[in-house]
Amino acid sequence: MKETLTSAQPLSVFAPLPSSGDPPPTFFVRDALTNVAHIRFAVKGCLTAGLCYIIYNGLDWPGISTAVTTCFLTALSTVGSSRQKQVLRISGALAGGFLIGMGSQIFILPYLDSIAGFTILFVIVTAFASWFMTSSPRLSYLACRSPLLFTSSISIHSQSSLRSR
Repeated sequence: MKETLTSAQPLSVFAPLPSSGDPPPTFFVRDALTNVAHIRFAVKGCLTAGLCYIIYNGLDWPGISTAVTTCFLTALSTVGSSRQKQVLRISGALAGGFLIGMGSQIFILPYLDSIAGFTILFVIVTAFASWFMTSSPRLSYLACRSPLLFTSSISIHSQSSLRSR
């Protein structure tokens, strides 16, 4: 025991040594607060998110609150990459919420009366989306959004059907 305590070294010995010419890593880019282009990009993103917030509160429609999140997640450095991410995000919402969610509410859910049926439907949709998530990065992002909106549309349907009973 005495040997262990006397030969113990401080943890600073194991810390990685900074390289000679590289600056220490920081959270922001070096000129993030001084470069006008960075500030303009940040102000544009905040204004679009603020406008979405004002619109969905003005319409009293809290269901579209993900519009603010979409503004932040799709704000990328180039217009092309932003549009691509927006198209994938919106098409994933349409595929999962409208096609799969509404389709199952119209054609499948009226015939289900137990938790086993809900579970089988959930497993099939999740397996299908998981299969798509293993494909290219574009399709995987679309497939990530689809089951999320499917489950939210199913939970809204099941809550409303429980209230009506």
